[in-house]
Amino acid sequence: ELLEMIFLPARKNGKWGFVDLKGKQRINLEYDQVAEFSSGLAAVKTQTGWGYINKRGKMVIDPIYDEAEPFNKGLAIVAIEDMYGVINKTGQEITPFKYDEIFDFSEGMAAISIGDKYGYINAQGYEVIPLKLDAADDFSEGLAAIQISGFMGYLDPLGDVPIKCIYDHSERFTNGVARVKRGDLYGILKSNGDSLSSVEFDKIGPYNSGLALIMKKGKCGYMNTKGGIPIPIQYDCVDENEAAHMYFHNGFATVKKNGKWGVIDSIGQQVAEFKYDRIDPLSNGRFAARKGSKYGFFNIRGIEVIPFEFNDTKGFSEDRAAIEKDGYWGFIDNAGKLVIPNLYSEVFGFEDGVAIVKRSGLFCITDKDHNYLMPCALDKV
Repeated sequence: ELLEMIFLPARKNGKWGFVDLKGKQRINLEYDQVAEFSSGLAAVKTQTGWGYINKRGKMVIDPIYDEAEPFNKGLAIVAIEDMYGVINKTGQEITPFKYDEIFDFSEGMAAISIGDKYGYINAQGYEVIPLKLDAADDFSEGLAAIQISGFMGYLDPLGDVPIKCIYDHSERFTNGVARVKRGDLYGILKSNGDSLSSVEFDKIGPYNSGLALIMKKGKCGYMNTKGGIPIPIQYDCVDENEAAHMYFHNGFATVKKNGKWGVIDSIGQQVAEFKYDRIDPLSNGRFAARKGSKYGFFNIRGIEVIPFEFNDTKGFSEDRAAIEKDGYWGFIDNAGKLVIPNLYSEVFGFEDGVAIVKRSGLFCITDKDHNYLMPCALDKV
């Protein structure tokens, strides 16, 4: 039961420990720094260095490290005197402390570097791909993007390069496809090395709802997983930041025409009129949107359901939306009723029925009905 409990890092008077979701102190606030729990252990910093504690607060791996990453599948990356190695949950050294950097494990492999050369170790800590690469990314779907002699391609876990290094930039494979770049233009590659689309776009976004945003000469449309373009390149997107706001989420995308934002569904049908100055992605069946200087909400049919009267919003999470008026934050419910008054200088969204809020410089934890589970007493949670 203790292992399943969520522990939150908390700070008071400059010292860190952990509280549970009800605000009860579970581990003494006695550490210089702490990281979140992962695999039942948390990295903590004392006067002698970083070590690891369990959820009973017992130091199970001595604090001797200069850096300590969270455990992932029984392994953690740690450093002593700027040299990185890997340990297991008993503190046993799995990989010697000889690398300038060790990156996170992915699919049983982790990129390593010494100087300007890269290679890979496996989950047993052995160096299985020698330090001969100019750059190395995480493995994804059995392949890792690498760089050799200034160009990028893909490596498999045996060290072979089934997709040759001919690209200026290459990204991780997701659902069998990856974005690649030649010069200033992007295309999409299949994991067998065949092209799904030609290299002709100024930007290609990630696939979501089976569609990826494509940008060409200041206009955007959407490509499907077969390389077709069912939603034509017709929407305004003057730069990459604006284009990134137009990815599909939960079957809908916010798009722009003639300086105003609207919403389309995954078949390209218009859901909301092009009359908004900003629209945030769908959350809890509501879109947060701005008209002029005020925010409100409309539903997936494009019907405005909560008036446009707020200065700012963080959108809905667990049937509560953080809204700001006159410089202070509170929460409304799905009907737009104020359920937590605007008392707070800072708020975070609800998770597992609770939210962290800040008042008079101190943090508290509240439930959805504004009952404090932890009074405003900590200077950091």
